[in-house]
Amino acid sequence: MNDDFSTSSARLEAATREACALHDEWPAKLTAAIYSALDFVVENPAAGRALTIDPRLCENPDDASRRRTKERFSRLLREFVPQQHGHIHGAAREGLIGIIVAMVADHLRTERAERLRHMASDLAYAVLVPYCGFQEANRWANSVNP
Repeated sequence: MNDDFSTSSARLEAATREACALHDEWPAKLTAAIYSALDFVVENPAAGRALTIDPRLCENPDDASRRRTKERFSRLLREFVPQQHGHIHGAAREGLIGIIVAMVADHLRTERAERLRHMASDLAYAVLVPYCGFQEANRWANSVNP
């Protein structure tokens, strides 16, 4: 299968939306999306690389692929979180997503992708805290069965 950015992005989005459809409450959907995205990258490392490490830009990997992936996940985050739960400022949201994308890229680059699965609940927690607070974020991040 072709692992260019567009194809990989569409496949990842389909996988995360499928995982979200199994849940009713938005924190569970968000947690399921994170678990699903990390599983997708572990199972499809070439697609993960296309989304986080643009081989044409190895000198500056924070450009094209990472930027587009951050933008896409930032949009999805705005879509998942209901308006009444507020939205963290765009720069903070994009920064949080950027950290996750950079961590995924680093794990792929250093052949440690399998470790991403062990980080899923911590990453879900980090994303949920600004919206739910510490206790609720912890509960949701550890209650969704991947």
